[in-house]
Amino acid sequence: MRIFLSILLLIFLLGCGRNSDVAPSAPRIVNLRVEPQVICVGTTANILFTLTDPNDDEIVWGAALSTGEHGGVSPALGNVPSGSTVTTRFDAATSGRHNHQVKLKIVATDIGGLQAQPVEIDLFVFNC
Repeated sequence: MRIFLSILLLIFLLGCGRNSDVAPSAPRIVNLRVEPQVICVGTTANILFTLTDPNDDEIVWGAALSTGEHGGVSPALGNVPSGSTVTTRFDAATSGRHNHQVKLKIVATDIGGLQAQPVEIDLFVFNC
């Protein structure tokens, strides 16, 4: 009987509440890439990134440019399940006689309010 109670206690300790002492973790923004990498004035580039959350929470994301003079991002907001790869578009402005550099910043928050470390990437727009 003593062995049975010991095994039952061990199963309870290992099975029940094993994650109760683990604090929730923030989501992550990974695998950020731009396709194509050479962006010409008046063209479009796809911005792709993956959002992961160790708690498998839904993730709300946003993308913003350092300036609206040289183009825009569409869509700029969204929500996806953890593990999703997001595709948004950068539409380069149609005017300009010289090269431009635009910084794109991506932020994400899970539904519990934990924020991912923001990521930034430089987009180069050429007059090609």
